[in-house]
Amino acid sequence: MAAGEDGGRPGAAPLREAGRSGVDRLVRVVVHCGQFSREDVRWASRQGVHLLDGHRLQRWADGDSPDDLVLSG
Repeated sequence: MAAGEDGGRPGAAPLREAGRSGVDRLVRVVVHCGQFSREDVRWASRQGVHLLDGHRLQRWADGDSPDDLVLSG
């Protein structure tokens, strides 16, 4: 194999800037059973990351769909 070829190694994934969806349309979510700080929310907002806190986890467990949770970030 020549230098620079990845050879299709399993688990190798291209890196993208956080918050930018790639072709695969990934959604980045941080889950925490407690609460996020104001600083956490600001960071997530800048990075395009959605936050799922304990309150929203409970709502999801109670039957709300993820779309209904209106993820912050």
